[in-house]
Amino acid sequence: MANHDGYRINPQNWPALKEHWKNAFKDSTYLKADGKPLIIFFDPANLVASFGGADVLRTVLNNFRDEVSAMGFPGAVIAGCPSTSVNGILGR
Repeated sequence: MANHDGYRINPQNWPALKEHWKNAFKDSTYLKADGKPLIIFFDPANLVASFGGADVLRTVLNNFRDEVSAMGFPGAVIAGCPSTSVNGILGR
């Protein structure tokens, strides 16, 4: 999944990205966990900041899970892969 320098996910590009992913989920080869499409975000701390806070992002992702469920999936698995960069989660 993207969300790294050069391609950050933010509220402006979120609508187009989620539609892209929802189309990708229909592919039988898309990775799923217990029937749920899997999305992994790099640098979740930056994602939280881009959306203006954890509560806002939580709402956005829960709404996305609902949209995925409406497609007939049992939800979506959403995970984060922390950054170890200077500005990432280790913050050195």
